[in-house]
Amino acid sequence: KIADTKNYRDSKRICTWWENKLGSTPLSDLTAISIDQCLDSIDCSGSTKNRYLGALSGCLSHVSKAPYGWIQGNPCRDVPRRREGKARERILTKAEWKKLLKRVDENAKKARSNDIRGQQLPTYLRLAYATGRRRGELLKLRWVDVDLEQGLLYLMDTKSGDDQIVPIDQKMIDFLKQHEQEHHVEGWPFLFRGRLKDKSTDFDEVLREVLPDRKGEVPVMHSLRHTVLTELGEGGATEAQIMAVSGHKSSASVNRYVKKTVEAARAGQAKRRN
Repeated sequence: KIADTKNYRDSKRICTWWENKLGSTPLSDLTAISIDQCLDSIDCSGSTKNRYLGALSGCLSHVSKAPYGWIQGNPCRDVPRRREGKARERILTKAEWKKLLKRVDENAKKARSNDIRGQQLPTYLRLAYATGRRRGELLKLRWVDVDLEQGLLYLMDTKSGDDQIVPIDQKMIDFLKQHEQEHHVEGWPFLFRGRLKDKSTDFDEVLREVLPDRKGEVPVMHSLRHTVLTELGEGGATEAQIMAVSGHKSSASVNRYVKKTVEAARAGQAKRRN
């Protein structure tokens, strides 16, 4: 099953490429310069080159530690990372959101019994949209972190470094109660369980198969968070209100969402003066 996943195939392809490039080179002869020259030979984007570098770095880091200790240090750490282009931040339209929910709900009903990602995706997407929280924060949720009686989620070890409490409305509480009945297995701690008992699932791959956007791209998980915060700003939420929802600790991080509201207010004032 693992060999059938896209992530596995990608990793195998990258490692095979490095094997063809450097497989005959003794580990002790590997240098940052030789690795850097290999990366320069790839005709691809900076972000893709960084993925290749990361894959090799992971392998070399592994063999540099006990019980192996085959090399002293990891030469990849001295290879400069390539500049990455700014990712396009997607905002889902209302029509796209409804289409996405309809598609994942239909897929969940037809999903095989072992397709736990497809079955859990509808609840995850609704929770991400309802809370606007980061993907990693939601995937780390355990059942002990969820209080359905009070309608509260306890997020542990967030990106900002502290624990945070997130309220959810009655509609979301009902979804999670249904999710608990269908997917909570005794002894499996995570809200969105994976194939292994001590691992949560990952919805990235299954989401890509569901709904390309109008430009032929796919909405990534962060698109939901970006959409929620943008909608808050356009709806007139203050900076403090947006920060309370998003969990940001810096006002600089949410200014771009407030900006649209300020621009709308100025446009309205200009009409009054006219």
